[in-house]
Amino acid sequence: MKRVGIAQILAGHDECTVPLILALNRLGIYADVYINNELREKRGDLFQSLHVEHHQIYIEQSTKLKTLNPPPPCNRVFWLGVMGNKVKKLIYLNKEYSLPIMFWTTFAKKPSPMFEYCQEIGMHLYAFVHDARNGKLSRVLAGLSSVTSVVFSDGMVDAFSLHAEKIKPLKFYLPPLSDLSKRQGLQGREVNDSNDLRIVVPGRVAYARRDYGLLIDFAKSLLSQETLSVEPTFVIAGGISGDEGKRFMDDLASQNLLKYFECPCISLTSDGAPFMSYEQLFSCLLGSDLAVSNSLAVKGDYTKVSGAINLCINFQLPVLYLNDYPLYPEFKDMALIIIDSCDQSQVSAFAKEMPQLVVQKRKETHLLKDSMEQWNQQIIQEILSRHK
Repeated sequence: MKRVGIAQILAGHDECTVPLILALNRLGIYADVYINNELREKRGDLFQSLHVEHHQIYIEQSTKLKTLNPPPPCNRVFWLGVMGNKVKKLIYLNKEYSLPIMFWTTFAKKPSPMFEYCQEIGMHLYAFVHDARNGKLSRVLAGLSSVTSVVFSDGMVDAFSLHAEKIKPLKFYLPPLSDLSKRQGLQGREVNDSNDLRIVVPGRVAYARRDYGLLIDFAKSLLSQETLSVEPTFVIAGGISGDEGKRFMDDLASQNLLKYFECPCISLTSDGAPFMSYEQLFSCLLGSDLAVSNSLAVKGDYTKVSGAINLCINFQLPVLYLNDYPLYPEFKDMALIIIDSCDQSQVSAFAKEMPQLVVQKRKETHLLKDSMEQWNQQIIQEILSRHK
């Protein structure tokens, strides 16, 4: 089978890797993943947590690259404990077995030396852009050869219209991990009228990234509704620590809301915000019924998406947007709920209809994921046809 490379060099946005592997494997292509080992140290092994079939190799300064065996018939994951020339040599040696393609999942403000090296050895790079609002980034990409931009929504595609002649981005959706996540043998919760309702709030507590005042006001308003049909529990699926963690817990206490919130990853004495392990995070998502978005990053121009919300969509959780902008207007409100949390009539109606609404919207997540996966297969097939 043919192979292609996936470069996960920075210690973030690893949500890009598994959807790529899924789409490639379905088309008979194996992946060689070059991934920063810092991610495994922070959160555990993403690929094991999702039961992705792979052979893994830890690369450190003492690793003798020329003694590595030819690739087995499976995906390979290279955990990079070092960077620089060692990784360049590794990529060069593996080039013998691969198509001249590298998916670069964390393109920053300008090409890194590693990125430029891959260009020099004849690879075509597919650069994943995570914030299309950056006008300077558009100019940088417009000046690069052998590079195709990859974005995650129609709004992000539109953001490159000023350089439409030089930048023709491809769109690739991040939520679809479905076939792989099912291998865990775990099922999501079944919602019915007698159950409580578990609402997951994804992401570490960080007031610069998410509006926790909005979340707390909504929780208080929802719990006060006479129409409330089931009692909600809000699950914070991220680390809580430091001054911001203490601020959040104090805010909950001041509103008498602590008993309605679960905080499974809390360490208020820690200097650095803890990360949930993948196992913890996936367990939270599988044990929830609905996700809520209080992101400050997603704007009405749709030029940026939320990795946390993408993961919730993948685990077939509909998303409740509070005074917010949905990630994918191109799917015409599928698998989402939008309410103005300041409008008591809307909150009251939601409180009354929660169980039935969640059941309906969860069914829509299956259709949403299927649509995304079909699109991804089409895009990967198009990319492969360019590099036969």
